[in-house]
Amino acid sequence: MCDPFGGIGVLGAYLKHRGYAVTSGDLLTFAHYFQIARLELSRSPNLHKLRIELGVGSVHELFSQMSLPRHTGGWLVDNYAVRRKFFTLANAGMIQACWDAIAQWNRNGWLTRRQRAFMYASLVASMDRVANTAGTYYAHLKRWDRKAVTQFQLRPVIPTQGSQRCKSVLGNAEDIVSQGSFDVVYLDPPYTARPYNRYYHLPESIVVGRTGPVLGAAGLPATGVGVDSDFSRARTALRATEKLLAKVDCRLLVFHYAHGGLVPLRTLRSLLGELGKVQEHRLNVRAYATSRSDHRTAQVLLNVRVDHSRRLRR
Repeated sequence: MCDPFGGIGVLGAYLKHRGYAVTSGDLLTFAHYFQIARLELSRSPNLHKLRIELGVGSVHELFSQMSLPRHTGGWLVDNYAVRRKFFTLANAGMIQACWDAIAQWNRNGWLTRRQRAFMYASLVASMDRVANTAGTYYAHLKRWDRKAVTQFQLRPVIPTQGSQRCKSVLGNAEDIVSQGSFDVVYLDPPYTARPYNRYYHLPESIVVGRTGPVLGAAGLPATGVGVDSDFSRARTALRATEKLLAKVDCRLLVFHYAHGGLVPLRTLRSLLGELGKVQEHRLNVRAYATSRSDHRTAQVLLNVRVDHSRRLRR
C-alpha cells in the first residue's frame, strides 16, 4: 500500500497493523519523522549508545529526566512564549531544554537516523499536547486553553507492530508513487488553498533546526518556510493531479477529496474514469472552521479498480 500524502502516519500505522507493507511519504520533515517512528520502527529503540554516554539505565528513566521542569531561555521561549502565547513560559522552557538536548546528541553522533526521528517525533507530539492552539500553528488562542496550562511531559511515540516491512520517503507524491507497483494507492492531496507548510511551521522548525527571525502573530519564519504545494494552488491543482495519476501503478486506487475543492469533483470523476470503474462513497463530516458554527462538508472516497487495458489504450 502506498500513501504519498501520509502526514503523521495515522492511516499508515493502521494498515501496517492490519498486515500491509506500507510505503508512506510527505514533503514536511516533521511528518516524515513521525512516519519513521510509527512505520519503519516496530518497537521503541533502546537508545543504547545515548544511554551509555549519559549514564542512564533505561529509556523510561531518560524520558522521565527530560520531563523535569527546566527554566531556560532560547529561540522558542522568546518567540512562542514571551512574545506570543503558544506555550506558557514554564512549558516553553522545558520544550526548549529537550530540543537543545536532542540537537546536541545528534551533533555528537549518539543517535541513528531512526532514533533521531523517534526523539523529534516524540518531542513534537508532546509539545502539541500543551500548545495553546486550536489544531494548527497558524495562530495561538487569546486566552490560555485548559490543555496549555498542564505541565509538559515528554512521552515517546509508540511504534506500530506489523508483519511487513514499511518505509517512509521524504519527497513529493509523484516521486513516491513512482517507486513501484502497489496493491493499493491512497491519495489524500490538499484540496483547498490551505498551506500546510505554514500551518505547521513550528513543528517543522523544531525538527530541521530553523531558528531565524519570525514574523507576525503566527511567528512564521521570515525565510525558509518552503514552497506551497501545487495541489494548494488554483492554477496548478488540476495539472498536479493529472501528473500524479499518470504515475500511479496499482490494482485499487482510493482518492479522498471534498466538495468545494480546487479540482471540481466532476473533473476528478472524469479523470479517474479513464483508469477504470469508479465507485463513490459520500462521507458527511465536520470540517475545519475558524468559527463556532457546526460547519460540515461532504467528503468523498472515490475507489477505482484500475483497468490497465484502458491505460494501455490511452
